[in-house]
Amino acid sequence: MSILDDVCLNIVDCEHKTAPIQDIGIPSIRTTDIKNGVVDFEGANKVSEITYKKWTRRLEPQEFDLILAREAPVGEVGIIPKNQKACLGQRTVLLRPNPQKVYPYYLLFLLLSREVKHEMMIRASGSTVEHLNMSDIRGLKLPDIPPLEEQRAIASVLSCLDEKIDNLRKQNKTLEAIAQTLFKHWFIDFEFPNDDGKPYKSSGGEMVASELGEIPKDWTVGKIEDTGKVICGKTPSKSNNSFFCGEIPFIKIPDMHGNIFILDTTDKLSALGSKSQINKLLPPYSLNISCIATVGLVTAFE
Repeated sequence: MSILDDVCLNIVDCEHKTAPIQDIGIPSIRTTDIKNGVVDFEGANKVSEITYKKWTRRLEPQEFDLILAREAPVGEVGIIPKNQKACLGQRTVLLRPNPQKVYPYYLLFLLLSREVKHEMMIRASGSTVEHLNMSDIRGLKLPDIPPLEEQRAIASVLSCLDEKIDNLRKQNKTLEAIAQTLFKHWFIDFEFPNDDGKPYKSSGGEMVASELGEIPKDWTVGKIEDTGKVICGKTPSKSNNSFFCGEIPFIKIPDMHGNIFILDTTDKLSALGSKSQINKLLPPYSLNISCIATVGLVTAFE
């Protein structure tokens, strides 16, 4: 058993202020830019070269460094690839693996493992807003680390699997774009197929007034609760280690960001953890709506 500080040359906190941004420049990585081991450099905020130098004066990020989110959400981690400049946004931490002790991609997958993420969540759960202190990060317990050659072999296999998962994510984004287009076409423009196969509104379908504006004649305005059962979620106690060690997907708001169809979740519940969620298990084809933090996210989980 070792701790994170033992296998890193440097563990450096971010600047605790927001960097001035511009339209083009060097990516400034926020916690929301890191998900499932991938850093979204393209969608990140951009900063100038001058700002970059100020924000990296303690340690300039380099290839194969890791960026860890210490808050909102806790525990997301990604790696900096070759030929990619980046600086830290708020609530992130830079990890520089010691190449004599740990292979960077092995450490990435280790930090993404369910056991280590659960350890981070336990350490982060003692405050109103979940966050990791620097002492929590440096003292993070890690499973026994094998020799470097074995680490590389394991990371190589996991990287191949990760590439396949990334391809599935890209397909998911394509499906989401199609769904968004179809939704707008049918439910905003009201151009869904009529009985004769022609677009409803443009082919003269009758519209009537409603409190929300014009809607098709046979439609009605109602409330979400009129359409089915509304279930309010809750989080099981994170102090109980047996709750978060299973295979049952546990949907949180960070899992909903950027997704319409949720393929996977960061946390998984055990059968015991799911029993603590009495009447909270989602029926098939349910919709999820966020009502706190980022309000109004809508996703589906089959």
